[in-house]
Amino acid sequence: MPDAARSGLRMRRFEGPPKAFDAEPVVVLRKTLTGFEDVTGKVQTGRADGAAYYVFDVVRADPSPWHGGFTYVDVMRKDVTEKFLDLTLNGYKRSIGKEFGLTVPGVFQDEAEISPAGGREALNFTPALFQTFQTRWGYDLRPNLVSLFEDVGNWRRVRHDYYATLLDLFIENWAKPYYAYATDNNLAFTGHYWEHEWPSPRSSPDNLAMAAYAHMPGIDILMNEWDSGPHGQFGNARAVREIRSAANQMGRKRTMSETYGAGGWDLTFADQKRIGDWEYALGVNFLNQHLSYATIKGARKRDHPLSFSDHEPWWPYYNTLADYFGRLSVVMSLGEQVNNILVVEPTTTAWMYYSPAAESEDFQTVGRDFQAFVHLLEAEQVEYDLISEKTLQEFASVSHGKLNIGSRSYSLVIFPPGLRNLEDSTVALVRDYLIRDGKIVSWVAPPDYVNGIVTEDLRLLQDSFGDRWVNAGPGSGFDKVRMFSPPAVVFAGTPANARIFHQRREFDGGRFVFVANSDAAETAAGTMTLAGGSAEEWDAFTGRVKAYPFVRRGNKVDVAFSLPPGGSLLLCLKNERAKPAPAAAIVWEDVAADGGLAVEPLAPNVLTLDYCDLVLGGRTEKDLYFYDAQRKTYEDHGMGRNPWDSAVQYKTNILDRDKFPANSGFEAVFWFRAVKGDAQDFAALKAVVERPELFRVFVNDREVKALPGEWWLDRAFGVFPVGPHVVSGKNKITVKAKPFTIHSELEPVYLLGDFRLAGAARGFELHPPAPLAAGSWKAQGLPFYGAGVRYRKTYIVPQDEPRPAYRLKLGAWLGATAEVFVGGKRVGTAAFAPYEVDLTDALVVGPNEVSVVVYGTLRNTLGPFHNNQPLGRAWPGSFQQGAKGGLPPGSEYGSVDYGLFDDFKVLKGIAR
Repeated sequence: MPDAARSGLRMRRFEGPPKAFDAEPVVVLRKTLTGFEDVTGKVQTGRADGAAYYVFDVVRADPSPWHGGFTYVDVMRKDVTEKFLDLTLNGYKRSIGKEFGLTVPGVFQDEAEISPAGGREALNFTPALFQTFQTRWGYDLRPNLVSLFEDVGNWRRVRHDYYATLLDLFIENWAKPYYAYATDNNLAFTGHYWEHEWPSPRSSPDNLAMAAYAHMPGIDILMNEWDSGPHGQFGNARAVREIRSAANQMGRKRTMSETYGAGGWDLTFADQKRIGDWEYALGVNFLNQHLSYATIKGARKRDHPLSFSDHEPWWPYYNTLADYFGRLSVVMSLGEQVNNILVVEPTTTAWMYYSPAAESEDFQTVGRDFQAFVHLLEAEQVEYDLISEKTLQEFASVSHGKLNIGSRSYSLVIFPPGLRNLEDSTVALVRDYLIRDGKIVSWVAPPDYVNGIVTEDLRLLQDSFGDRWVNAGPGSGFDKVRMFSPPAVVFAGTPANARIFHQRREFDGGRFVFVANSDAAETAAGTMTLAGGSAEEWDAFTGRVKAYPFVRRGNKVDVAFSLPPGGSLLLCLKNERAKPAPAAAIVWEDVAADGGLAVEPLAPNVLTLDYCDLVLGGRTEKDLYFYDAQRKTYEDHGMGRNPWDSAVQYKTNILDRDKFPANSGFEAVFWFRAVKGDAQDFAALKAVVERPELFRVFVNDREVKALPGEWWLDRAFGVFPVGPHVVSGKNKITVKAKPFTIHSELEPVYLLGDFRLAGAARGFELHPPAPLAAGSWKAQGLPFYGAGVRYRKTYIVPQDEPRPAYRLKLGAWLGATAEVFVGGKRVGTAAFAPYEVDLTDALVVGPNEVSVVVYGTLRNTLGPFHNNQPLGRAWPGSFQQGAKGGLPPGSEYGSVDYGLFDDFKVLKGIAR
């Protein structure tokens, strides 16, 4: 289907008739004193008449490596969707056979969208646009096209009607057919749209409306950066609330989040828990970790890391988090979240004010005000669902005092800040709702617009039902919300700016409450009052259930909580009465170690060499950042770029080009300095070169061969013995690719061995090793090290009766995780505040070797290292720029300062 490519309707403005058309225009408008005249096919080119002309023509998307050398397609066409489903899913179905819909339970769509080709001067376009618009709204869009860019004519109405039409086309021709296919084949349709673009309708006019057509509504939450703005991800409560609301309303059990992508190699266990807990408190209950690399060779290591795979130094212990979220997923899928408050999203208001040419202050205000209101709802611990007006149109009904949407009924509707327009279908529903004793609390004056047309209808409607449609008024407005809808959970004593989020789920005989503190630095404490006769704590790390302290007041209980940074609490409140857990009074005292602290790394030290001299085509260029050198090698061999970098690959457009002559290729020379004290220093030094079968490797001009069967970090990373050839002073490692192949990606070289690094004026020097102690790895010569360091001590446990409790407590430290061992047996993880592990059952009478292994991350080994790249995010572009001026001083390399900075303690607990 060559005509299926994404297109756009481009607008260009001319003073006077254009001299010529470079493409056949779809519409030509001439500005007049009263509006615009359609002069399509009537323009006499080259004759100046002093009028402004607006020319609209269709532009096609250019092929992109991101789309495998092809273009994105027009998913507002049903025939395109059907062809896609046939080529992809039916292709899988033929291969998978009867397990399609069984062993393979679902299908994931990623960021389906309708953005136009042509950039900011183009509109969304599909061949059916004009006819569909005419049928739906009863007038011709073509003479009104300028209103989509400029505030002319009935621009609010035109924009509203235009984006409503696009939404209908997107739902009818993509969401519904895909959903129907999945339903017919027993598949769960999941994935996500571009929810983080809200309120911009350019890529998806209404993500919440699309979510109604998913068996498992989904989002993605990328990066490790708190951002509560409209386009934020971690911190954007609206995006998570949308899919939970859709699931509640459509009777869906599960919601899914594609999480952690582009968070960087530096993401820790604590980071992952804090992000995931925040999502689960807001409504996610199926976590899809983004992503798992099969290999990190070449450009792949820079493709939105981190990776959930055995490349990670912490991978053997990831079951801690995997089991935690597995248990939490089960619990947060039990029962039902029942919210009585419905908040109408001001999406159709945003349509009125959106122009692709520029985002007006009115448009930006809609996003800012509503986003701030959502976070105010969260801060007030209001339990609510969000609703799209399109979903109201398709699924809503009214009964006495209730607005019903699918599986949910709401007794209170909120009109939030930013709401200035309603659909006519919404107005009819609201009128019926108010007649039947429904209640509204509004943070705005009655909207002035219906379908983008100014009207007094809503003001008159409020005047008629002023006792049930009340304004928020002075103060916060939440007094009226609580009057109309008393909260099921009342929080008290929490800090004003605490990042506390919660979810309540009701089941027959009780309820679950999950509370998460999303602050990375501050403890959050308070009390909750809610229905129940007893309280249990369900530990998602261990699966254990234990009684939790509470105070009963009639048919309600008060429960106190104190959550450390990133901490969470899962409670089961049963209606059945039971005795509260007794308060334990234990005094903890330090236990003296039998001897000092021993510190040892678990892997060789690392130096990443990411600058080289490049010999290419008879020329030598010195001091190039590896990425620049790599790019030059592909350019010199007739390719515009590295085809493996930020691209989707197909055999026909990449591998079939692997036909380079025998005399093609390049050389790259990586330099390093070593300070040898004697001949044995660095004798065991090794170099790592990716894809060793493609390169010859030389050390100080002596060729070395890869060690058979040995690899480091990835099976494609060959290991070469270079130590015997290293001299004191300047050394070089040369890699030669001859002939060139499509796979000959020039990547950094890594040095491995027993050494410490000292920063130099250019890069680093290798020095003989020195014993490690507690403290910074970086300060002790390990700035590129990402594996584990063991810290161990011996403790003597006496024959006490009764036997006391023991626990280990970390002091200051930083790493991905801190794993605790007794006598070589893993006891638990201290990765999460308050960084303690129970040792009671692990210790034996007599001597016990207690050790803590702090694991770093691949951030220090793989980067990015230059230009002060922030932690918490890593796109391919983060790695593509070296330091200005060539190889920088070692002190300017960016790395994370990992280590156990204070000695750990073992404490003995004595009951009082």
